[in-house]
Order: sequence, then structure tokens, then C-alpha cells
Amino acid sequence: MYVALIGAVIQGDQQEILKNRKSLNEVLDQMNRDYQSSLAVNLAMTTVAEFQGVFKKTEDLFEIIDKIKFSLYPLEFRFGVGLGTIETAVKGRKVSDVDGPAFWHAQGAITRVLEENASQLSRILLSAGGDGSEFQLLNDSLKLCDFVENRWRDSQRELVKISLLANGHSDQILQSELAKELGISRQAANQRVQSSGIYQFIRMKQSVSETFTGIYRSLQS
Repeated sequence: MYVALIGAVIQGDQQEILKNRKSLNEVLDQMNRDYQSSLAVNLAMTTVAEFQGVFKKTEDLFEIIDKIKFSLYPLEFRFGVGLGTIETAVKGRKVSDVDGPAFWHAQGAITRVLEENASQLSRILLSAGGDGSEFQLLNDSLKLCDFVENRWRDSQRELVKISLLANGHSDQILQSELAKELGISRQAANQRVQSSGIYQFIRMKQSVSETFTGIYRSLQS
């Protein structure tokens, strides 16, 4: 049992995608180094505008997704997360050489994000095939996070980016450090923290991660 991740750049200017390809490869390489213990197959580009990877541990999955998003903004992504088996060998393989239901579910999820999301506010979907109420709750929670994120002003997004890239999904946010990084007063940083809803955003991602990891472990046993 594994979890497959597919990330696709939301199609726009082809030159913009090509211009950011080097940066995307660098970010993926950094995630592979920082989270090696969580990965069964390293994250890697599979087309000009898509990357994939396979996870054997899921505790850091949503943190990694957010770090990729915020590192490369304003480039925007859709994500499909599939839980299932892998039918090919995994150890020592490139992601382009592995396949199985985990990938099929991830591809189905990312297709549904595109088909069911006319407003383009929701950017991620989780799937294990015949998904039940738990997956519905997780996906609705992630849609709510995307709704909050899409309402951030540039100044709020920059604060969240600095916090996420430094601390991941930890809600132990040092406002003095944020103020220093942003070049603003601690009071101004506090106001920006409160108006962004970053605590609620991160805690929701923590809850989604814990619940999804519980489902994954139960299917492994």
C-alpha cells in the first residue's frame, strides 16, 4: 500500500511554464532531500508541466505539497493524491517506471479537480477508488483551506509562505521572527497573522494529515 502524488501546473502561458521548469526541479530535489524517509520513489518531473512521486509514509505529505506551492508561487498547481497498491517494483526505480492503482486513483482525482471545479478555487483531491464519508470530509476540509488561501492578500500570503517554508505545518509561529523577515513591527506581524487565519489554516492541514495517515495505516495492517 502506497500513496501516489501527481502535481500538474495549471495550464497558462507555455513560456512561463518552461521558464519555471528549472526552479520546479530544484524545489523537488530539495523535497527529496528533506523528506527522504517519507518517499518510496522520489518526486520528479514526468512531463513539461507535471511531476509525480510515491510515498511510503504520509505524515509529511500535505506539508510537502504546501512547500512546493508556496516556493513556486505565482505558478499554480492541481494535485491528485491516490491511495492504493503499486504493481511494479518500487525500490531504486524512477517514478516514470512505476504504476498501479495508487497512480490510477491519483490521476482520477486530479481529473476530477479539473472537471468539477469551474471556479478554480479548489486545487487538490484525495482518492482511494470507492471513497467513503471519511474521504468526503477530508476533501471538503481541503476545499475550505483552498477557499481561505484564495482570499489572502499578497502581504498575507508572503507571511504564510515565510512561516511554512521555515516551520512547515508547525503552529508554533514566532511572530518576532516573522516581523524580522518581513521588515515590519511585531504588532504589524501579529495583525497580519490574525487576519490571515494562519493558525486555523495550519491546524486544519494537521487534522487532515492525521486522519489521512490513520486511514493509510489501517489499510496497511
